[in-house]
Amino acid sequence: MDPALVQRLRAEMHAEFARTAPPPEFPQFPDIPVGRYTDDAFYDLERRHLWPQAWVLAGRSDDLPNPGDYRTFDGLPAPVLLVRGADGVLRAFYNTCQHRGAPVVRDQCGTARTLRCQYHSWTYDITDGSLLHVPDRRDFVDLDTSQRCLPTLRCDIWVGWVFVNQSPDAPTLAEWLAPIPAQLAGLSDPVKMVREAARWGLRQTLLDDKGWDHLFAALPTMDDLGRETLAGALIMRADATMTRSNAGFPRLTAALAKMMNQ
Repeated sequence: MDPALVQRLRAEMHAEFARTAPPPEFPQFPDIPVGRYTDDAFYDLERRHLWPQAWVLAGRSDDLPNPGDYRTFDGLPAPVLLVRGADGVLRAFYNTCQHRGAPVVRDQCGTARTLRCQYHSWTYDITDGSLLHVPDRRDFVDLDTSQRCLPTLRCDIWVGWVFVNQSPDAPTLAEWLAPIPAQLAGLSDPVKMVREAARWGLRQTLLDDKGWDHLFAALPTMDDLGRETLAGALIMRADATMTRSNAGFPRLTAALAKMMNQ
């Protein structure tokens, strides 16, 4: 990383932590109306004009290491399916059967040689989403299977993070993330930096006893990356000479150890 950039970032961080009020030049914004978070009309505008144009983080590529590995993603209005094809390429499809619109995959994750809808058993290829098999095909007049492939959406990866985008006209992921990739290009392991930042944030949460129950409740839903990050945060707390007598600490560490050994 550029030394001048590092120095500037450090200076800005020190200044940010040191200040006790907004900067002098910071504008006074009006309060955000409650309706911005609750109004159905505003939500509909976001769904139609904001999220279809945005690159949305959908997961980690190392969660899908082998051909046939898949994982569903429900962070967009339409259901999405991430699949590692037979050619090793990770792609994103809409998780919607082209027969009756049922989910092609119902499990959150798994491995399959083909993608078969459980409703009427229409079967699709894991690599290009093409329609491979239709039971009782004789009952479908003029069925053009080439027009019944699983629809794709854009999928790209940055340092292992998988992003999806519904719009063919949106900028590339590199353009969307700029200038972050260029600024982190000098790091040997940007993912490690993100993990350490997350661990620091979790450590600050652990310093507040109110955070324990929230983290304990979230443990069953964490993936390996989340559990690893939490483990690092626990170590940081111990290194900070915080007491282990806290009521939540033994309970959380015991649960974490059990999950890491599964």
